[in-house]
Amino acid sequence: MNRIQLLCGGVMVLAFLWSCQQQESRYRIQNDQIGDLTPTTTVAELSAVFSQDSVVDRNNSSQFSNRNEIVVYDKGSQRELLRLHPKTSFDSTSTIATVQVMDTLFKTPEGLGIGTAFEDLSAHYKIKRIENTLGTAMIFLEGIPIYVDIDKSEIYEPTQMGVEIEASQIKRRAKVKHLWLDWED
Repeated sequence: MNRIQLLCGGVMVLAFLWSCQQQESRYRIQNDQIGDLTPTTTVAELSAVFSQDSVVDRNNSSQFSNRNEIVVYDKGSQRELLRLHPKTSFDSTSTIATVQVMDTLFKTPEGLGIGTAFEDLSAHYKIKRIENTLGTAMIFLEGIPIYVDIDKSEIYEPTQMGVEIEASQIKRRAKVKHLWLDWED
């Protein structure tokens, strides 16, 4: 009887560990992948890739823009997870150009995600450049297709748009406000 209980317990532990690994990989951000989404995934394949979630194609066609945005929601909670922008709008054979991460669940192996402190980001990644936009400092990282932004309220010295921002001006505990993967090239 003890062997059967031990065997059952071992199977349950393995199932639990496998489930945890599946959840972790679902939210993992890498250079060429976010969960099961890759730069070669087409718009037509998105429903299969995100079978556990809801995929909604938003048509943002207007007099100012003619592109579509695909939003992925968690089926259970209806939380917005990702915003996807195809390379070619309104083309089901197009691959994804950019992914905007909308949820704190998504992280790189080094822990970079929405809400990550600037000091943690700069400890793991080399900054390629910082662009000064209207309300944020947009930070491009060296060697990976990820860029983030930090609110200007998190910068020590007030900066007007167009004035160069140095990494030393950003508060150590400043939080990543937005995160994108850029697969455009």
